[in-house]
Amino acid sequence: GASLAVGDLDGDGDGEVVAGAPYLAVRGAERAGAVLVYDVEPDAPIRLAEVQFLSSAEDGDLLGTSVATPHIDGRDIIAAGAPGHAKAALFYCTSLLDPRVAGRRCQ
Repeated sequence: GASLAVGDLDGDGDGEVVAGAPYLAVRGAERAGAVLVYDVEPDAPIRLAEVQFLSSAEDGDLLGTSVATPHIDGRDIIAAGAPGHAKAALFYCTSLLDPRVAGRRCQ
């Protein structure tokens, strides 16, 4: 990945690895980029758990050039830069998060 961060996205007390892949093609858009989330657990140390990308992905967005996992509203979320078209994205919702604590935003 071009960038890496660690954050507790699912709230289980250990971190998930977030890797930016800015040159990944997304739904036919070249170099749109994506953020790959790996849930590192003792029984499955290298498991790709989720892929996040922009719903409006365009050729050359380069999402994932930078990634961070800021702590907001009591949990970690994903922040990712897409400098190809001066975009940034916040991913509040993840399939890893228990729906009971995900909040209204993730419904």
